[in-house]
Amino acid sequence: MKIKKIYVEAFRGIPKSLELDFTNRNGEAVSSIIYGDNGTGKSSIVDAIEYNLQARIERVEKIKNSRRPSPISKCHTKSISAKTKIELDNGEIVERGIDVIVKDDKVIYRATNKDMNDHFSYVPVALRRNDIMTYNILSGIERQIMFFKFIYHVPDNIENDSELLLEIDPEIEGLQEECISIKRRRDELKQILGRKIGVSPSRFSINDKEAIDLCIKRSVVLRNGKPWQKTQGRKLVSQEEYDEIVRISNALVEKLLEIKMIKGQINKLTDTSSIKSKKRLKQNMEFLTEASSYLTEAFLSISSVDYVDKIQLSFGKKTDTSLEILVKLKNGLTATPSSIFSEANYDLLILLLYISIIRVGANRGQAKVFILDDVLQSVDTQIRAKFVSYILSELKDWQIIITAHDRLWLNQLRYLFANNNHEFKEFQITNWSFEQGPIVTSKTTKMYDDFLEVAIKSGNTTLMATTAGLMLEKICQNLSIELKIDIKRVWDDKYTIGDLWPGIRKQLKKSKDMEVLVESINNSLYIRNLLACHYNEWATALSDQEIREFAYNVQKLYEKTFCQKCLSWISSLNSSQNTYAQCKCHNVSAPKST
Repeated sequence: MKIKKIYVEAFRGIPKSLELDFTNRNGEAVSSIIYGDNGTGKSSIVDAIEYNLQARIERVEKIKNSRRPSPISKCHTKSISAKTKIELDNGEIVERGIDVIVKDDKVIYRATNKDMNDHFSYVPVALRRNDIMTYNILSGIERQIMFFKFIYHVPDNIENDSELLLEIDPEIEGLQEECISIKRRRDELKQILGRKIGVSPSRFSINDKEAIDLCIKRSVVLRNGKPWQKTQGRKLVSQEEYDEIVRISNALVEKLLEIKMIKGQINKLTDTSSIKSKKRLKQNMEFLTEASSYLTEAFLSISSVDYVDKIQLSFGKKTDTSLEILVKLKNGLTATPSSIFSEANYDLLILLLYISIIRVGANRGQAKVFILDDVLQSVDTQIRAKFVSYILSELKDWQIIITAHDRLWLNQLRYLFANNNHEFKEFQITNWSFEQGPIVTSKTTKMYDDFLEVAIKSGNTTLMATTAGLMLEKICQNLSIELKIDIKRVWDDKYTIGDLWPGIRKQLKKSKDMEVLVESINNSLYIRNLLACHYNEWATALSDQEIREFAYNVQKLYEKTFCQKCLSWISSLNSSQNTYAQCKCHNVSAPKST
């Protein structure tokens, strides 16, 4: 199941109305790239999709949140209700809005429908850049809750077919977070105490007051002023230093007691609904165990590291809900990702874990749709290209929506989608204003053909020449790579049509189907130069027929070199006796000249 259309009104950075159609010419829902500068409304579109399908914004059910932008457009002086509507490719229409209620001078936001769509109720539909960045700054203990909250619910197969919401009870969750905070302070005090008594924190126990007092007694001795005071290897400290040590140890004992008390409260609450809690915990772990099965193969197929044997998830070591990622090395040692990986590989691993969880969600019944909202901007350039290529090849039947704000990355995404035969539609946000919101233009995979067709039908010769010239440039940029002309191409180089066309012309003339067409374009190339690119008074005297013929020929060249079926350009062949070049599916080919 995929998204065909979305309609948004008065939501976030979309003050008026916006409709996006994610279908191709045949009316089939396809993947998409949404491109626009920062602050032009890309995330508002993503949030609208998530809210419509999952009744959450950035995975939080609470609509009003002081830590994120308003869910209602602030353009209107009088608050109006927000609307979202999505059409799925099974014919289902999903509507969800936010009503604005003013009561006693207070503004209340209320969801018109709080239930998740059944087809999108397992895991989040959107993955954001913040998910990677947040993970990196959390403590090890805090991370354990993060992935459990990433799973919404799974079927309960233990006793019946009912569904359990896989979220920790709010009261238990609050106590766990409080416990985590206290443990962090406990560890800080342990470090401070270790420095004061001259003992590594890893070498002494802090289970209770007696253990701490014994450790202090064995490590320090109070200076008594005698010149030959016996220390027996202990550290001499002044009265002031000793008082400070006692103060720290008392604070440490206090934290230990607080932790013990909170754990008792958690156990009491857990016992109250222990059957349900254990089911949830068991199902979460099964979910994550299945996700971990994708990790090693995915990571090693993208990363260049050669010392990793396996990546494993470890459960329940620190707490009942703890989750740790462990890296087993080929030399037999085991390490944590942060201790062995570069930042780029660490980000990749976390990203793949999220994607693996999303894949398991699809295995359990969630629709095969997910969104990467600016996630890849923070990932190393080479790794992000390999990552996208991996998911496009592995998840061929998924609808993948990627947002981007970097033009070089946009060009790479186009190439990666086409290279993996993954059909996509492109949306470009050309402008955004507070009053109007985002201005969006859409392009299908055949965008250049579409534009040229419109230009030819318009009868405007200047428009025809300009569009044909731009299309020919695009053809040259791609064929110069695929046909292996003498000029070596790299990403983001600056070659023009004048540099590339001679080599392409030479190569295409090797095909009997191309010779006449290529020479005709070559003889008319001055139309592109004189009329389309530079002002020239003489050029305005060109006949309409000459310009129209040039445009038609460029359109024919596009059709003979780009396959709409596999979305690839023809590529030269070295071994074929009869064919000079062909696309990946062999649907478009150029026979050799005899």
